[in-house]
Amino acid sequence: GVEPFSAEKPLEDFHLMMKRTDGTEGSGRWVRQAMQGMQDLIQTSVLNGDAKTGCTSLLTALECARALRKACVGENIHEVFNELLQNLAKQFPQPRCAQFYEHLETAGLTLIAKHEVESSDVSATEAASFLERVQQKHNPDASAADKLVAADQDDFDDME
Repeated sequence: GVEPFSAEKPLEDFHLMMKRTDGTEGSGRWVRQAMQGMQDLIQTSVLNGDAKTGCTSLLTALECARALRKACVGENIHEVFNELLQNLAKQFPQPRCAQFYEHLETAGLTLIAKHEVESSDVSATEAASFLERVQQKHNPDASAADKLVAADQDDFDDME
């Protein structure tokens, strides 16, 4: 089983586990365990809120995703991060998931492409358009311009 990360300091726990080298398989086992644990934590946080992890914040999940992506690129393991985004894309109609994707897009976090990790089968173009494609698939009639106009309208409504 994967040792769970604490809700208080998941990033710290992740980095500590990534550095571990004890055990029969050395660091490889801990790297895989850390990545799997982080993937689970992010997915649970985004889909279920605080029930199991205590990690209510989508921004915490975003920081965890940023750390996981960086580690995946550093270790040349694209599957873990790409799988996470693809799994969440299937759950997209959920409001928390849609919000999380907006955070990912703002932060510029998308699929790991071939130019970052050689073994990835995702092209740079695919990676660049992934988040947009997911959002459009579930909200086909709202273009980016429509969303901006709607957001501006909301701001004016408050002024009345």
